[in-house]
Amino acid sequence: MSQPSSAIDWDRHASHSRACTQCGTGYPRPCACGGEVHREVMTLPGGGYIQLTRCDTCLTPDGR
Repeated sequence: MSQPSSAIDWDRHASHSRACTQCGTGYPRPCACGGEVHREVMTLPGGGYIQLTRCDTCLTPDGR
């Protein structure tokens, strides 16, 4: 799994590439539009975290 960050920077991801090293295990995944769904893990106050996803083509969060 990629390390959690406090800011989301989708530009670090390798757009249109299944070999993106920023995503971590299981990502990127194919999107229905033909793009790739990338993953970011963001830290939350208090030590928690949240996983966010976004397609590099249609920009939807779940690739549907």
